[in-house]
Amino acid sequence: MAKFRYRSGNQWNCGGCVLRMPCGAVGHGGHYHSQRYVSFFLITKCGECSVLKYQFVLLPNSLFSPSILKISPEGFLAGCHGIVVVMPRGPKSAKGLLLSSVRSKDPVIFLEPKSLYRAAIEDVPDAEYEIPLGKAEILHEGTDVTVVGWGAQLRTLAKACHIAQNKYGISTELIDLRTILPWDVQTIEKSVKKTGKLIISHEAPITCGFGAEVVATMQERCFLSLEAPIKRICGYDTPFPLVFEKHYLPDEYKNLEAILDVVEYSK
Repeated sequence: MAKFRYRSGNQWNCGGCVLRMPCGAVGHGGHYHSQRYVSFFLITKCGECSVLKYQFVLLPNSLFSPSILKISPEGFLAGCHGIVVVMPRGPKSAKGLLLSSVRSKDPVIFLEPKSLYRAAIEDVPDAEYEIPLGKAEILHEGTDVTVVGWGAQLRTLAKACHIAQNKYGISTELIDLRTILPWDVQTIEKSVKKTGKLIISHEAPITCGFGAEVVATMQERCFLSLEAPIKRICGYDTPFPLVFEKHYLPDEYKNLEAILDVVEYSK
């Protein structure tokens, strides 16, 4: 599916195809999963009548390990060009991004952080609205440090930024990437050139996590503007631990420490 448009010279595509996929930490699952199947909603759009069709697909564990769902697989998927990879941070962004995904000409993998299924509560408009794919959102502007994340990690980063502002007077600019592939290079670059400092945080292991791609790109584009080394606050390079899951996750205090470190370094 990822290469259909390319191979046909843009004469045809498989747009309207969306794979909804649960991912990320849930707080008590370790490297296991409580279900025997990995579930996907395959959403397609009828080309003749534009009616959405929903198909529920179950894949047995032998085909797709449930351990993958305990991590954040966006780093794996970002290497498959031709698809779009999306991860919302809550119900409101999920609706807008999902509608845009269904109407996209490229197949979309829609990653849904499992922890948000019960934890996220927002007022979602009844009317249709779309959030553009490939465009990051600045949740609040700041002048001292740029903080970037996606998915459920935005809740953690918001707490860290709140503490940094109220307790230490540090102004942070918090950015939700929203789309992993293609990602919004320009918004991050503009922010980093303003603040001179960058922190990236995600649940996935630090080695080869998608944050490494953001770091490499910003190092090339913003080198002369950086006032401190870029920091990545991520999961560890270990299997996802059960008893120590709360220690594995990059919580608000680890991110707060990173914010303080880069500010201190720049003095």
